[in-house]
Amino acid sequence: MSYSQFTSLNAVIEHFGLVEPNPSPSLFAQTNALAPSPLLNELLTYHLKQKTTYFSEKSRSEALVFPILLELQRQHEHQIALYSGANIEADKEQGLNGECDFVLAKGGQSYTLRTPIFCVVEAKDNNMKLGLPQCVAQMVGMQYFNDKKQQQLPAVYGCVTTGRDWLFLRLQQKTLVIDDTIYSIENLPRLLGVLEDIVQQFID
Repeated sequence: MSYSQFTSLNAVIEHFGLVEPNPSPSLFAQTNALAPSPLLNELLTYHLKQKTTYFSEKSRSEALVFPILLELQRQHEHQIALYSGANIEADKEQGLNGECDFVLAKGGQSYTLRTPIFCVVEAKDNNMKLGLPQCVAQMVGMQYFNDKKQQQLPAVYGCVTTGRDWLFLRLQQKTLVIDDTIYSIENLPRLLGVLEDIVQQFID
């Protein structure tokens, strides 16, 4: 198995012994908005006008997701690394291996992945629910990976996105929280504030 072969949210939760609080809390209710740079505004304004061009998950991620994550990495150049298509080989026997669409990790950019803290999964068929099982599996994989490297973290984060809409998750030991809010690229400062909030938790 690999991350992409997890297709049922209930199954992945049961397989790894995770628990969900009920009701699921809002993770970022107190988060402040963060103004985007002029460069990011210009790029996204241009790409969002090309409505008929970006019909695949890959093209949407290149046009919308990558610039947003790059903006975050640029603000924390020597503290956060950004990887596209990185492999997190955590535990192959349990299916915790394979390629991730995007990963943020602690520390500056390097040739090898170190201490992943946040993963992004591109929504399948523009349906975020279909990406949740894979995202949860990748978050568990990040926990396993970090534990093997003796880099235990209080939590790891994940996100499923269509490019326009972003749904965030947190895994704290065995407790999985799926945020009750979907953040839109139409409110970019709010979305950037959430991403900044996540990163700030891991900056020394």
